[in-house]
Amino acid sequence: MNWKQYYKKLNTLPYVDFPKFDKNFLFDQRKSFYNSICLNEKNFRNKTFMEIGPGSGYNAFYLLAQDIKKIYLVDINDEAIK
Repeated sequence: MNWKQYYKKLNTLPYVDFPKFDKNFLFDQRKSFYNSICLNEKNFRNKTFMEIGPGSGYNAFYLLAQDIKKIYLVDINDEAIK
């Protein structure tokens, strides 16, 4: 099973796909995704994270709102870094 099939089976997407930034939509979507893999806000508190390929940064934005300690974002895409 490839990653697209896996997430389709969970009926969720591992990324945010919307044209206009909407914080409520983002947080609902991220919360739903993390709940589907048995993680919740308590799992993130006071932890340090590294995200590889953060793309637009929406996931990092959500994690920062969960009282994480620190996050490192690593990407080779110059446009994503901007």
